Amino acid sequence: MAGILSRLGNLWRGFLRLWISDVEKEHPEIAYENAIDSMIEKYSRLKSATASIIRRREETDERFALDNVRQHIKNTIAEANLGKELSESSLDSRLDALRSQVGDVQARNQLAELKAKKAAQQAQQGNKTM
Repeated sequence: MAGILSRLGNLWRGFLRLWISDVEKEHPEIAYENAIDSMIEKYSRLKSATASIIRRREETDERFALDNVRQHIKNTIAEANLGKELSESSLDSRLDALRSQVGDVQARNQLAELKAKKAAQQAQQGNKTM
C-alpha cells in the first residue's frame, strides 16, 4: 500500500513539474525570478552559517587565550611563592655567601694579573733604557 502511495505521489509531482515548466516556457521571467529568489535564499542561509562558524572560532580563540593567561598567572604566583620560601631558607643565604666569595676571588685574581702585567711592562721599559 505504501508503495502505491509513493508512486502516486511521484506521478503527481511529475505532472506539477510539467505544468510549471510549460508556464515557465510561456513566461521565462518567472523562471529567472524564481532562480534569483532561490539564490538569494541560499546566500542568506550560507551567510548565516558562515557567521555562526566565525563566532564559534572566535569563542574558541578567546577561551584558548584566556586559558593561556590563567596558566601564566598561576605560574607567576608559584614562582613568587617559591622565591619567598627560598629567601626565608638558609639555602638562599648560603647561595648569596657563595656568590660574594666567588666575586671576591675573581677580583683578587684580576688584580694579581694586572700587577703582573704592570711589572712586566716596567721591566721591559727598564731594559730598553739601558
